[in-house]
Amino acid sequence: MENKAPKQAKWYMTIIGGIIGLILGLIPSAASILIFNELYFICLMFTPILACLFMKLLGGHKNAWALVYSVVLSIISAALAGFMLQADVLIQWYELPKYEIIRLSALMIAEIQTYGPEVLATFTNNIFNIIILIGYITIGVLFSWSFIFTSAKKKEAEETIKEKAEASEGIEEEYEYEYVYEDELEEGDETVEEVNE
Repeated sequence: MENKAPKQAKWYMTIIGGIIGLILGLIPSAASILIFNELYFICLMFTPILACLFMKLLGGHKNAWALVYSVVLSIISAALAGFMLQADVLIQWYELPKYEIIRLSALMIAEIQTYGPEVLATFTNNIFNIIILIGYITIGVLFSWSFIFTSAKKKEAEETIKEKAEASEGIEEEYEYEYVYEDELEEGDETVEEVNE
């Protein structure tokens, strides 16, 4: 029986999986801004979950560093959502079409020294905003660690135990004995003493 070598996690797949999770995690935030003209902080919870999920699916690392990376991506996602929120204010003010939100957000990010403090102020003007923002990101990170990363490690450990059990069963099958009385021995039968010699 062939023993399968465990798959090696790749650092670049960790980065790519995180970026995919960041892009997909922005969709709920963008939808809440476009539909309701405000950012619901619960939408920011999806970024760490999706980032960790895609790291796992693409064969990236599932360790504490990957979790820290997902936290950084969550902060970036919150900042991008803040820029979209500011762009939405301009869209409402000047009665622009909704699809302009992407172009305006990109222009604001390019002029980050001008619009950055305004975006920061939208999150930090109220202590409850900061607490709720940190709370939802923390929930997303803890969920990712408990149900995505830890469950993957448990599954790998179970597979390793199963493979070892199958290997030991194969060894036992090779040395299968049948216990009989001496007078029941037939010609060509081996005894335990002969095998051990």
